[in-house]
Amino acid sequence: MEVKLDDMSLKAKLPIWVFILVAGIGITIIFLLLQYRDAVFDEIKLQSIENAYWTKIIPRKDELSGWKTYRNEEYGFEVKYPSDWEYGLIYNAIWFGPKNLNLSTKAWVESDRFGICPQGCLGFGLEFLEPTSNELVIGGLKAERTDYKTGTGTTISIIKFLENKLPNSWSFIDQGFNLFFNSDEQANKFNQILSTFKFIEPVVWKTYRNEKYGFEVKYPMFNSKDRIQVEQHDRLGTIIEFENWDETNKIFFENFIFFVVDNPKKLPLQEWFAEHVDDNSILINKGVFRLITLHTGVEILRMQDVPLPSEYLDENGPLGTSAYIAPQSNEFIVGFGINGQVNNLDLHGFGGTDGYDALTNQILSTFKFLD
Repeated sequence: MEVKLDDMSLKAKLPIWVFILVAGIGITIIFLLLQYRDAVFDEIKLQSIENAYWTKIIPRKDELSGWKTYRNEEYGFEVKYPSDWEYGLIYNAIWFGPKNLNLSTKAWVESDRFGICPQGCLGFGLEFLEPTSNELVIGGLKAERTDYKTGTGTTISIIKFLENKLPNSWSFIDQGFNLFFNSDEQANKFNQILSTFKFIEPVVWKTYRNEKYGFEVKYPMFNSKDRIQVEQHDRLGTIIEFENWDETNKIFFENFIFFVVDNPKKLPLQEWFAEHVDDNSILINKGVFRLITLHTGVEILRMQDVPLPSEYLDENGPLGTSAYIAPQSNEFIVGFGINGQVNNLDLHGFGGTDGYDALTNQILSTFKFLD
């Protein structure tokens, strides 16, 4: 006699723990599948982030606070670097590194250094190392980064731009960046520096020529409306103001000036300086001003990066003139200064003491007396 059981009678005869076990196994399988799916997506996300790591590095603002800005008008770029670092020129490249490194040495392979190479990167001797490469974007241009791991643990990175949109002063065939680092911490620091790199519009330099006093000097024009105003002043003599207009063309800033005063006694520059500026020789003795000779042969008294002595400040207040120049005839004295109170030089990459100093050096290096 055949006994047939329908589904309902079968379910009634199975213990309840079987249903719980089956349900538990089903839930576990579904959970694992979801986890696997999330793991796959997470893996893809991580890979994507890793590949884009050099493409878009956005450091926290507090990590870059106090950093200095290096600006190079010749090659049309600027980049930020830590305030406790320095830079130097080696093999036609600009190298950055901690101050305890000697950037003038050539034994740099084992050191943590960051190089910007508009005219050529160092890549010889790496053909025996296994390279790893990825693409990235720096300064708005596509680039390729290739890493080489040496036997001593140093990673050598060569980054080259792939787009032919570089400033004309760059070599397109062999250019970019060189990085040498021994730790993840230093690699991250280099990432931060790279994230601040940007190309800048080249500043147009014009020549100001003064026929009356027989000298000329180049100056930067940040705006097509920039102008030069020449005025007469009772105490300072002839004042030559270089005015820069803001983006609205409604406000202008007297960013820097030259002034010319007569020297009726025809005192040599240092004697005139002692009589009219430094009567107690405090500034000279303390090294605040030093006599230097420009490549044009002109001698100037140039203010150094030395704080003004309190004994001078108490009696005379701050100095607004950072350089004094005299012709061979000593018939007059030319002074130069940057308006340190109200200017917009920070908008053009020359903000702060370092920026003022860099701009002053660039302008003064072009000063010459006419034959």
